[in-house]
Amino acid sequence: MILIFQIAQIFFTLSVCYGGLTALASYNHFNTNILRDAITVSLANCGTSIFAGFVVFSYIGYLAKSTGREVDEVVQAGQGLAFVVYPFAMTTIKGAPFWSCLFFIMMLVLGLDSTVCVM
Repeated sequence: MILIFQIAQIFFTLSVCYGGLTALASYNHFNTNILRDAITVSLANCGTSIFAGFVVFSYIGYLAKSTGREVDEVVQAGQGLAFVVYPFAMTTIKGAPFWSCLFFIMMLVLGLDSTVCVM
């Protein structure tokens, strides 16, 4: 059952059904090792997702400890996690303006990248 969720997560994050990977793969040379590329992209995707999970949950724990509340009171589902909890936690660390600007630049680049890939 867990394997099914992992496969679904890979398909969702790689946007396999949107055709972005197919469009980007069309720029490969004829003799490119496609199996190696597919495994590399899938492993990089899984590694990035695991790393992002550690970052998000560590920020949630830090925010719960700094505000003196329980973790389930701090957590918000959906966009609230990315645009409310994470930026608020960033304002409480050293160099907050730098990290906040870096976070929102990252969100902008991710949105533009996804849009360009799907187009």
